[in-house]
Amino acid sequence: MQSEARGVNADGTVVVGDALGPAATAQAFRWTAASGMVGLGGSSSGATGVNADGTVVVGGAADASGHGQAFRWTAASGMVLLGFLPGGSSSGANGVNAEGTVVVGENLTPPAATAQAFRWTAASGMVGLGFLPGGSSSGANGVNADGTVVVGGAADASGRPQAFRWTRATRMQSVLTLLLAAKVVTMDFGWLLTSANGVSADGTVIVGDGVDPLGLSQGWIARLPKESNEDCEEDDDNQGDNDNQGEDFGR
Repeated sequence: MQSEARGVNADGTVVVGDALGPAATAQAFRWTAASGMVGLGGSSSGATGVNADGTVVVGGAADASGHGQAFRWTAASGMVLLGFLPGGSSSGANGVNAEGTVVVGENLTPPAATAQAFRWTAASGMVGLGFLPGGSSSGANGVNADGTVVVGGAADASGRPQAFRWTRATRMQSVLTLLLAAKVVTMDFGWLLTSANGVSADGTVIVGDGVDPLGLSQGWIARLPKESNEDCEEDDDNQGDNDNQGEDFGR
């Protein structure tokens, strides 16, 4: 059997991912030292994230029609599929907040399989987070501890990939725009920040992938000024360098 670990909880006691069974079908799993690897069910499923205490697992699984759907799992509820955005045909969850109450990911809508980042809560259901100005695709990869800051990747008006940060107050903004506004960098600093993949508990530190001024792919970390994050639990408005050393876009 083959397996891949894709997420770990806050204290490192719970690991989640996916494994291939005898029929070569992927299944999401949750592992602890006490129980070992336990399958979470679902058809062609895989877990991508787990909350702080390890009780909530998120990922994607095929529904009865064979369409991929984001899921949220707890021991009490089992695997619950979260559906799609209006008109959507598939979705997948990529991250969950510390309490397990906010799930983020990506939804695809035909006919052009347009990707849009989403944020899900029990109160609001799945809500699309939109796009960068003039852009037409986005996907969420991570969320901060209280669920108020979402990060991911999106296309800008020219079709270039850009790392983004979303809050209810500011909506979706490129990380570059935020760094320029905070005077952390200048317009000619030469990096293309292509995707944000994780965010700190307080929402101020973002990490991701990018291309440096020499055209090399590198990871990056950006530190933004502390802001007051508006509570959005009831979100019902629908809405480096040549030697490969790391680069820190902080002050």
